[in-house]
Amino acid sequence: MNNRLNIKGHSAYNKKAGKSVQILALFVDFTWMGALICFTNRVFHLSPVPSLFFLFLATPVFIFLFYIQIKFLGGSLGQIIWKLKLIKRKVIQTEKFDLSTLLTAILLTLSFVSGSLWCIREALWKHPLFLQSQDWELAPYFPVSNSDWMIVPFFYSMGAWPKAFMGHPVFYSIPYEKGPPQKFIGHIIAKWDLPNIKLTLEGPRTPTGLKKNRENLKLCLTQKWNYSIDCIDNREKALFRHIQEISKLKPKQWELKWFHIKNPALLEGEEPQGIFMSAQNEMQAQDRFIFMSPSGAHQTFILDRPLTSEGDLARKIFEESIQSQRISNELNSGRAWVDKLLGSTEITRLNQVQNRENFLLQVSEIQALLLAKISVDPKTYESYFHLGGTSLMLAQMAIKERKSDITAIAKPLLLSAYQYAQDISPQDERTLQLKKMWQEIKGY
Repeated sequence: MNNRLNIKGHSAYNKKAGKSVQILALFVDFTWMGALICFTNRVFHLSPVPSLFFLFLATPVFIFLFYIQIKFLGGSLGQIIWKLKLIKRKVIQTEKFDLSTLLTAILLTLSFVSGSLWCIREALWKHPLFLQSQDWELAPYFPVSNSDWMIVPFFYSMGAWPKAFMGHPVFYSIPYEKGPPQKFIGHIIAKWDLPNIKLTLEGPRTPTGLKKNRENLKLCLTQKWNYSIDCIDNREKALFRHIQEISKLKPKQWELKWFHIKNPALLEGEEPQGIFMSAQNEMQAQDRFIFMSPSGAHQTFILDRPLTSEGDLARKIFEESIQSQRISNELNSGRAWVDKLLGSTEITRLNQVQNRENFLLQVSEIQALLLAKISVDPKTYESYFHLGGTSLMLAQMAIKERKSDITAIAKPLLLSAYQYAQDISPQDERTLQLKKMWQEIKGY
């Protein structure tokens, strides 16, 4: 009688694994690990470009995951699929492949690898960091009416901004951030139509370590298939901070362009240009114009808007303002311009304005001038003092007429003016006056 006993396992088939099988197993392990990295980056809005710090953190995590697989599953995913085990530092094939086992291993490998590569593609290839930028040529815009626009500097830019939006004055605010007198203020916010439409004017924030000048960065962003190490590095430095901030919207659609305002009155190298980035979800959109000076300094204007007819109007006005801008490498021209405008402004006459709408419009214009002055000259104490004084006048009117929306605008601005004044000159007697102003209205 001929009895045949088949025993599976490394004790029955203890053969050193071939190089091709080991490579296939490693390929499976590396692809799912890569997919996990990409998935983590996407969920936590991390950069898809790995840094040394990320690799330093990720390495022990993957060693731990590999150990867990060995401990509880008897091997890594690739080893399980290809019937491998690590015994005494040797990779052993535990079963002899027949046709069925081989086909199963190949099918599982293709499934895991294709799924992992799809995840990597979704996380990397479709990441906004790697979008190809389109050229966008804009004509300069010159406002036809001074009654609708005011031409003021904000940081290194000079251009026209609307005095009102949809019939209501545009009021400004400055969230308190540690900065003056040594640094620029961080943000100026123009409240076009709260809560959904607002414009944020960022103080200059040039990315650290950006190697390329403006023209080279333009080529990097606009050339197809330009994914050299230098280009990817500069993409990350120029764009990733903006991508992280916009990602709070959870956008479904992204857009990237290189804008160029062709102004015949300027030399070609002086024409404003830079990066336009836009993203939107089902309800809301955010548009960013990132101006770059010829020397490479960055300054960003950000519009938050709903996907409505009011939002479309806001984008149109925003683009007109952008088309009116000029960018400088210095602040002296902006200081001279705003000093001239403030020199012809009499704040004390605000108390004589009887019409409420005229009063609101004049206060908003004066505060815009004061904030423009602060943006180009953050050390000047008088700007903060007058900003606090006009905010108090605005708050007193709002409290008297029970206008809670105006009170909500005036109170934070007065508080910020007081806090900045404390940073600049805490011993100035006018700082004590600002404190008293704040105490007068903070309870309302």
